[in-house]
Amino acid sequence: MTPKGARLGDIRTESYWSACIAPGKVPSEVQQLEDLLEHSAAAVLELADKLTDFYATGGKLNYFISLYGIRNYGLVFSSRLMQKLAEARIELQLDIYPNESGL
Repeated sequence: MTPKGARLGDIRTESYWSACIAPGKVPSEVQQLEDLLEHSAAAVLELADKLTDFYATGGKLNYFISLYGIRNYGLVFSSRLMQKLAEARIELQLDIYPNESGL
């Protein structure tokens, strides 16, 4: 289907959909990535029943996260967060851009 709802014809074996879980670039002073991921994973878990067919047909949910930094920094993903991501069947992908300012 097109964004306006018109049929495209043919059968697609693969597709994707994307959505932003943050309003653009967010400095860590404003919101920690770890907190955003935990909140978002909790929202996905609330939809678990509706995602059963999606996963059963080979669907994958992936958080693609772009990180920018002008100096060394680190992230610690707690075991609680990792467990929540695993429960929600969310794959985590980090795309890191060192020595660049994303803001």
